[in-house]
Amino acid sequence: MHHRHSEGGHANHTDIDADRFFRAIDRAVLETYSKPSALPLVLASLPEHHHLFHKVSQNPYLVIDGVHANPDSVKPEELRPLSWRVMEPRYKARLNLLCHAFEQAQADGRGSDSLSNVAETSATGRVATLLVEADRHIHGHLNESTDLIEPTDPR
Repeated sequence: MHHRHSEGGHANHTDIDADRFFRAIDRAVLETYSKPSALPLVLASLPEHHHLFHKVSQNPYLVIDGVHANPDSVKPEELRPLSWRVMEPRYKARLNLLCHAFEQAQADGRGSDSLSNVAETSATGRVATLLVEADRHIHGHLNESTDLIEPTDPR
């Protein structure tokens, strides 16, 4: 058998191996995490790997931007703020859209900021989106027979 060494042969094998590796990782992440959660995926990898991973990825949840750093050299507590820098503009844009949609729904008589009204309509399944302040605590429970909120002692 005659073997011929072509220029760039080793590089071609490396590219093929990287392509296969990224495809396998992409499939595993998509099936195991992305499909079940439907959450955005931020790629954290060396800068030179971003283009190829995005090229081969079939994951619709993969965001275009990513963290350009070796994840093995970054501690999880350091990776979180780096990922948040990628996600924060998307989060704020989505929140602005939801707030605008609420304002429009409220103007059309389809939205409310009244707790008792929201409780009643949610009990009957007529709430599409519920916006709640992250640090808001309202002590009570929904009486399912009356669809009214019954306050409880916060202790």
